[in-house]
Amino acid sequence: MLNRKSFLIIICFISLKSVSQNDIQKEYKWNVKLGILNFIDPANPAFQIGLERFINSKNSLQFEAGYILPYNFDLSEEAVSPNSKGYIFKASYKYWFVNNKFYAGPEIFTRKNDYTANLQFTSSETTETGEAYYDIVKVRRDFTGANIVFGYVRNFDRFFLDFMAGAGLGHRKVTHSNRIDPNDSLEKYIEFRVYEFINEEMDKTALNVTLNIKLGYKF
Repeated sequence: MLNRKSFLIIICFISLKSVSQNDIQKEYKWNVKLGILNFIDPANPAFQIGLERFINSKNSLQFEAGYILPYNFDLSEEAVSPNSKGYIFKASYKYWFVNNKFYAGPEIFTRKNDYTANLQFTSSETTETGEAYYDIVKVRRDFTGANIVFGYVRNFDRFFLDFMAGAGLGHRKVTHSNRIDPNDSLEKYIEFRVYEFINEEMDKTALNVTLNIKLGYKF
């Protein structure tokens, strides 16, 4: 009889503890998170933080803001200090499913970045000979658009890791200033080079791909 009573007491204690933990979990209506991969983004390294508010167990809103850091990862001999200045802002809605471990939803974003770059141009007067030169120019990149994002959250009590990816479209505008000759064209390479690609002047609709890992805390 004693063993039976002891067993029932243990079961009741475990059940109450489980209910208590679930109730505490439901009280976490806010998340704050830090974008880890933003620090090593080759195109736009940034310090980016986000704040998420749960409307209910299946729906949440998230706002993120980032400061573009004054460096990049261009290790070429011609690279110069970019002295970047800019910001990132994002707003998103998430629908949660599968025990609130996965989510999906729309996201809008805007990103502005001003920096210095040492770019190679082909002279308009010597195009036939293939002669080129380097010019340190001012670059401004504006990109505003919308994505569809998907994510998975791995919880560690109040801390968590947020793995997200997405894709969408936006308006990308890249302009140069302080050039030797604005009529000269940016040097084209057979192989893909990320810094030549992102620095090419354009004003058009473009594809956007986003990928990040965020460290978060619930409160």
